[in-house]
Amino acid sequence: MVPRHNTQRDLFEMDQRIQAIPSSLRREIVRLIESLLAEAVSARGAETQSEDRATKEDAHEQDHA
Repeated sequence: MVPRHNTQRDLFEMDQRIQAIPSSLRREIVRLIESLLAEAVSARGAETQSEDRATKEDAHEQDHA
């Protein structure tokens, strides 16, 4: 899918008005963002651990070769 530059809008335009988030939704949005961040951090930690384990196993195999 190719973006159409003439129909795209800059999300960071200074003159663009952003609607206020209703206070009733703020708490839920913050909770969801925290959940997503925690999930991303734990996934990254698990990924790093598996990479470390694979590196150690490769080094161990090379020692026996």
